This record gives sequence, structure tokens and C-alpha cells, in this order.
Amino acid sequence: MRWVGIAAACIVFSLSPPAQAALLVSVDKTQQQLTVTIDGAETYRWPVSTGKDGYDTPGGSFRAYRMEPVWFSTKFDDAPMPNSVFFHGGYAVHGTLEQSRLGRPVSHGCVRLSRENAQLLYDLVKKHGLANTRVVVSGAITVANMRMPEPRRDFRSVLQKTKAEARGSRAKQKIVVRYVTRQYQFDDTREQRLRRQYREAGFRW
Repeated sequence: MRWVGIAAACIVFSLSPPAQAALLVSVDKTQQQLTVTIDGAETYRWPVSTGKDGYDTPGGSFRAYRMEPVWFSTKFDDAPMPNSVFFHGGYAVHGTLEQSRLGRPVSHGCVRLSRENAQLLYDLVKKHGLANTRVVVSGAITVANMRMPEPRRDFRSVLQKTKAEARGSRAKQKIVVRYVTRQYQFDDTREQRLRRQYREAGFRW
């Protein structure tokens, strides 16, 4: 009887589904990089944009709790947030229409990825499950990884490219245009503050 019980236990164990691999998303604000680790093995490393001066991305260890394939910010001018993975309040890792700005802190607190990488991360979270996905944010933004706002002359080309890439209804395209327009307008107060930080750090304008 003892051997029968052991055999039955082995059969039950063999039929049970395998444990899901843990998905760790590590965000380094100092390096402006995101690392994806699956079951202890580093699999991907991508450039990101975290929160800019005054809109820092919260640090800590969080469990992802919500996914939205299509989302628009309710706080910042309906800014597009494709493939959002929310990890803390309204903060999420999501795709961006401003991929040329990745690698420096320019967001309002979220973690921005290229649209391709955001889609890949979204699929990974969907595969492994929110309960098995942890987001760890560390480091701090520094003057060295900050850059001044893009010159005004770049605005028209950026807007034209963004309009061409925007998909969906005309109403959504108008939202995207309004968002990009606001992003590329100079804020005199912020510009003066950044100039001062650059001078104090020994950088030349």
C-alpha cells in the first residue's frame, strides 16, 4: 500500500502545471535603462525615459497590478500611453510617440519605452501574469543625464512625423498633436532652472 501511495503522489505531481517564471522589471533612473529578468536570467535591456525634474518616478519595489493595451493620460492632456503596465497608482511602464527622447528623464513620472519594446514587455507580463511581475525602480536623475529642451526649429519635423505615425480616429490624432505641441513649447521658468543646474555642474550652455 505504501508503494501505491507514493506512485499515486508522483502521478499527481507530474500532472500539475509547472510554476510560472518570475518576471522582474528593473528600472535604473541614473542610467535611464530598463532590464527584464525572467526566472533569474537577464533577457532584455532597453533605454527608457523616467520622470523629469519636478516629476520624479517613485522608487521602490512594486507589484504590477493592471494592464491597458490602449490608454490616454487623464492627468496630462490625454497623452497616449500604449501598452501600459501600471505598477504604482497612476504610474506605468508604457510606449511613447517620442522615441528620439529615450535615454533621458523627460516624462511626467511614468517609465517610457519604445513602442516595440513596450509591446514586447506587455506580452511578457500577459504571459507570466500580473501576480508574477515585479517592478523595481532605483537610482536618481542627475544633471549629467538631463538635456536641455529640443530647439524650437525641431518642433515642426517632430509634429509632422508624429501626425504621420498616429493611428486611429481624427479625434485621437488631434489629442496627439495637442500633446506634442505642449511638450515642445519652452517653459521659461524651467529653462532658467535647467540653465542654472548646468552652470553649477560645470556644463556650458
